[in-house]
Amino acid sequence: MSQSPHGVQIQFYLYMIAYLLLLSFKQDTEIISRENEKDEHESEENNKNETLLTSSSCSNSNAKDHMFAG
Repeated sequence: MSQSPHGVQIQFYLYMIAYLLLLSFKQDTEIISRENEKDEHESEENNKNETLLTSSSCSNSNAKDHMFAG
Protein backbone atom coordinates (compact mmCIF):
# COMPACT_ATOMS: atom_id res chain seq x y z
CA MET A 1 0.00 0.00 0.00
CA SER A 2 1.76 3.11 -1.17
CA GLN A 3 0.78 6.57 -0.07
CA SER A 4 1.63 9.45 -2.31
CA PRO A 5 2.31 12.82 -0.65
CA HIS A 6 -0.64 14.29 -2.53
CA GLY A 7 -3.02 11.64 -1.15
CA VAL A 8 -1.77 12.20 2.42
CA GLN A 9 -2.32 15.93 2.01
CA ILE A 10 -5.88 15.37 0.80
CA GLN A 11 -6.53 13.06 3.74
CA PHE A 12 -5.17 15.68 6.14
CA TYR A 13 -7.46 18.35 4.66
CA LEU A 14 -10.46 16.01 4.94
CA TYR A 15 -9.69 15.36 8.61
CA MET A 16 -9.25 19.08 9.22
CA ILE A 17 -12.57 19.91 7.54
CA ALA A 18 -14.35 17.18 9.51
CA TYR A 19 -12.86 18.47 12.76
CA LEU A 20 -13.86 22.06 11.99
CA LEU A 21 -17.41 20.94 11.19
CA LEU A 22 -17.54 19.03 14.48
CA LEU A 23 -16.20 22.02 16.38
CA SER A 24 -18.78 24.29 14.77
CA PHE A 25 -21.56 21.83 15.63
CA LYS A 26 -20.43 21.64 19.26
CA GLN A 27 -20.32 25.44 19.52
CA ASP A 28 -23.80 25.78 18.02
CA THR A 29 -25.27 23.19 20.38
CA GLU A 30 -23.58 24.86 23.36
CA ILE A 31 -25.07 28.23 22.38
CA ILE A 32 -28.52 26.69 21.93
CA SER A 33 -28.36 24.87 25.27
CA ARG A 34 -27.32 28.05 27.08
CA GLU A 35 -30.20 29.96 25.46
CA ASN A 36 -32.62 27.21 26.50
CA GLU A 37 -31.32 27.28 30.08
CA LYS A 38 -31.69 31.06 30.12
CA ASP A 39 -35.25 30.83 28.78
CA GLU A 40 -36.15 28.13 31.30
CA HIS A 41 -34.72 30.20 34.13
CA GLU A 42 -36.68 33.27 33.02
CA SER A 43 -39.90 31.29 32.71
CA GLU A 44 -39.37 29.82 36.19
CA GLU A 45 -38.87 33.33 37.57
CA ASN A 46 -42.03 34.52 35.81
CA ASN A 47 -43.99 31.56 37.19
CA LYS A 48 -42.74 32.32 40.72
CA ASN A 49 -43.71 35.97 40.35
CA GLU A 50 -47.15 35.04 39.02
CA THR A 51 -47.65 32.60 41.89
CA LEU A 52 -46.62 35.22 44.43
CA LEU A 53 -48.94 37.78 42.87
CA THR A 54 -51.82 35.33 42.78
CA SER A 55 -51.36 34.19 46.38
CA SER A 56 -50.94 37.74 47.68
CA SER A 57 -53.99 38.96 45.77
CA CYS A 58 -56.00 36.04 47.18
CA SER A 59 -54.90 36.78 50.72
CA ASN A 60 -55.67 40.49 50.22
CA SER A 61 -59.15 39.71 48.91
CA ASN A 62 -59.77 37.35 51.86
CA ALA A 63 -58.68 40.04 54.28
CA LYS A 64 -61.06 42.54 52.67
CA ASP A 65 -63.90 40.00 52.83
CA HIS A 66 -63.28 39.49 56.55
CA MET A 67 -63.18 43.25 57.15
CA PHE A 68 -66.58 43.77 55.54
CA ALA A 69 -68.12 40.64 57.01
CA GLY A 70 -67.72 41.89 60.60
